Amino acid sequence: MNLSKQIVLVEVEKLYPYHNNPKEHPPEQIDKIASSIKNYGFIQPLVIDGDNEVIIGHGRLEASKKLGLDKVPVVVKQDLSDAEVRALRIADNRIAESDWNMEQLTEELELLEMDNIPLEDVGFDQDEIEAILEFPDIIDNSGNEDDRSNRTSVSKSSMVVSIGTITSILDYDFVQEVMAKIGEQFTGEPEEKVKDFLEWYLYECD
Repeated sequence: MNLSKQIVLVEVEKLYPYHNNPKEHPPEQIDKIASSIKNYGFIQPLVIDGDNEVIIGHGRLEASKKLGLDKVPVVVKQDLSDAEVRALRIADNRIAESDWNMEQLTEELELLEMDNIPLEDVGFDQDEIEAILEFPDIIDNSGNEDDRSNRTSVSKSSMVVSIGTITSILDYDFVQEVMAKIGEQFTGEPEEKVKDFLEWYLYECD
């Protein structure tokens, strides 16, 4: 299948967003999409139906309007039923969701920084970038709880929580908020409170 032959340019004013689109696109996200399009071009075309209603790409459509673009690349899908279009619209957003490998993400951002690429251009705001670049490793004690020699330093905004052989790092302010809610149920030092709560939570969810 040659996708490039299916891509056509359509005037922005002739495209219609789906009225019941369940995926929200706040203004700050539209700004980031617009910045990406401005810096790197239109990498992903929109997907529309035969009536020019958007199936995939609502954020890119809004960003295109913000940039004042006259036309945008689209792929027209006319072979789908209404139910298939509805399913595709949700699946496209849901399937794309996944967690980041923080160690590898940090390494990639540091390489971009060395190449003088503005990190804001990749979609993270300044606070997020600072948090990522300061993110410490998550340590596996490999079965030896008494061996602390291989642990990395933890920033002042984080605290270490150990359960069994796994040591995790949580945001300190979040931990304090949690402890405020569970303080009457669990006693001990802050780390012990969080450990007891997490053990209880994992048991309840098992």
